[in-house]
Amino acid sequence: MVEIPKNRLEKYKNLHRENASEAFINLHPIQRGGILTEAARKALLEWGDGYSTCDWCPPKTARLDMIHNPPISEFLEDVAHFLGMDVARVVTRCREAKFIVFNSLAKPGDYIIIDSLAHYTTYLAAEAAKLQIKEVPHSGYPEYKINPDSYAEKIEEVKKETGKSPALTFLTHVDYLFGNLNEVTPISKISHEYDIPFVLNGAYTAGIMPIDGQALGTDVLVSSGHKSWAAAAPTGILALTTEMSNKS
Repeated sequence: MVEIPKNRLEKYKNLHRENASEAFINLHPIQRGGILTEAARKALLEWGDGYSTCDWCPPKTARLDMIHNPPISEFLEDVAHFLGMDVARVVTRCREAKFIVFNSLAKPGDYIIIDSLAHYTTYLAAEAAKLQIKEVPHSGYPEYKINPDSYAEKIEEVKKETGKSPALTFLTHVDYLFGNLNEVTPISKISHEYDIPFVLNGAYTAGIMPIDGQALGTDVLVSSGHKSWAAAAPTGILALTTEMSNKS
């Protein structure tokens, strides 16, 4: 048994948040969706001891979507319905949701198409999956807009360079740098014309504004629980069509 120094034990005993929410107000507009609601705080108190959920995990499966008390399985069904998708899963982070999708739909060395204002975690997920990236440029100052037609140009570039289509296309619904709301449907339409799966990153939109994933032509939707769903701790949302769920 490793003995913890007494001075460290005292430090843990007196641990407290120096920047508590009661003292400061976070005014960053794209982070307000992470503030816990009163109902979320109550749920956290009841089920946040580390075992209340674990004790109900079905033997040999360790699957959240099979836990009925608390009603996690029903909750995931509600999440999928809320997002206009067929299946929803909860993972540890949005970047993990991206990695799961990248690793499922692409093989090491494949190209994926992403917008040039994608969150840095998109790049990390692609790197972890050993993928290559082709960026869709933005318009630059002052608007920093993404032109949907540029996706077709980048798809053609990949086909010319590699002899095959990219594994998927990816769009950041609202980028974290400038807060632009990007058009989804034109890009998903282009992707499907090339028979390429389309992935939408709703980290700053899903959970805050209405999103009907399948109406937007989305095959996979990823989101961030702690940014937009009033979730405690880093949490990722992964929502898919039935076809995509069978691949991941």
